[in-house]
Amino acid sequence: MAINFENSFKKGLEAAEAATKVNMEIDLIFKDLDDQIKSASDGKISIVFKRKRDSLGALAGFISNSFQEPMKFKTYIVAVNEAAGGKEEDLAVFERASHGYPCHLSYGDQAIYCNDKAALEKQLSTMLANVNIGKQLTRLLNWPVLSAPDPSDEE
Repeated sequence: MAINFENSFKKGLEAAEAATKVNMEIDLIFKDLDDQIKSASDGKISIVFKRKRDSLGALAGFISNSFQEPMKFKTYIVAVNEAAGGKEEDLAVFERASHGYPCHLSYGDQAIYCNDKAALEKQLSTMLANVNIGKQLTRLLNWPVLSAPDPSDEE
């Protein structure tokens, strides 16, 4: 019996469409998180994703003199205070599957998998209520605001 590639092709297209919808849902959760944090902090703090080099992986490569390893990056959930010159705090590492869920959220000694929207929202809320995350956000809120130079001072 011959393999039906046409059905596989259609299933792949359907899977790609479903993944797009789920990833848009995840992006909207983080947009809502950012909007609410901006509101709660009077616009001082925003939440963004940043891809950064995995410092532990880089250190292991340095120690073993194995620079053949490809550079590894992780996606961080980062709180940023633009008024303080872009001062930032890494809150958590966030990984999502190419098809959206499950997502992996890790901070402090917590490592959580979220299999759907409700779980992701709940775990992000729990993360924000964590004492160490609260300390990081407090540091950002209290960071001195950098004022723009007064153009009249240059004369």
